Formats: sequence, structure tokens, C-alpha cells
Amino acid sequence: MAFPPVTSAPAASDKDKDHVLLLSIFHFVMVGLGAVGLIFLLFHYMMMSTVFANPHIWENMKDKDGNPVPMPFDPTQFFAAFRWFYLLIGMWGVVSMIVNLIAGFRLRQWRSRTFLLFVAGFNCINFPFGTLLGIFTIMVLTRDSMRGRFDTI
Repeated sequence: MAFPPVTSAPAASDKDKDHVLLLSIFHFVMVGLGAVGLIFLLFHYMMMSTVFANPHIWENMKDKDGNPVPMPFDPTQFFAAFRWFYLLIGMWGVVSMIVNLIAGFRLRQWRSRTFLLFVAGFNCINFPFGTLLGIFTIMVLTRDSMRGRFDTI
């Protein structure tokens, strides 16, 4: 997949061009980190569903004296609540990956400054790397030398 060429706005300094290029690269890196996070989440879900869905694991539980321990909850019902957690976190990761991918391309095209600022704020929630990327994106895009250099679309 070929990336579009970096197009620069007129009269942008070399420092601004370099910073925008670096920001676009780091947005693509965030997409890669998000993909790794989704793979880990899927692995975690499969592992936990195996543990909680197998009733034989929960049989024959004994305390230190060898007495049977009653199960305080039904593991399958307990895990049913966690499915919503996995779904919510997975959707958050997918949305984060999509907006960062779009932002990376928009930075290379010098377009959509308002959208890029929105994505920067959204990234600040993704601690720690997203927070750093969001703060640096806001710092670069709100410079006086950067105002008016992006298309308004």
C-alpha cells in the first residue's frame, strides 16, 4: 500500500513540515499498536472464556483442610458480564485505529485541521502513547505558524 506523497502548504517552514510528517508517522504507529492490542484482547477473551465456560475446572475445589468449597457465583453468568467489557474495549480499539489512520493520511495531505484536533483530543484518553501523541499534535497544530496552512475541509 503506497502512501500519498507529503504535500506542503505554501510557505510552511521546514520545521513545520518535519513535525507534520513525524505526526503522520506516529499516527500510523498508533494504528499498529491498536492492532497489537486487539490481538491481545482476542487472546485474553479466548483464554478467559475457556476458563469460565468449563464447569469441570470449578469442581473439586477444596480449602486447606480438604473440605469442599461452595462456589459463590456461577462462572458462566459471571463471564457473561465480561463479554460486554470485551465488546466495549474492542469497539474502542477499532474506532481509535480508524480515526488515527484517517488522521495520518490527512496530516500528509495538510487537510482537516479541526478533525485532526478532535483526533488529538480523542488520543489523549489512550494512555500513555495516545496521550503523548495527542498533546504533541495539539501543540503542533495550534502554533501560530501552522494556523491557516491546512485546508478547511
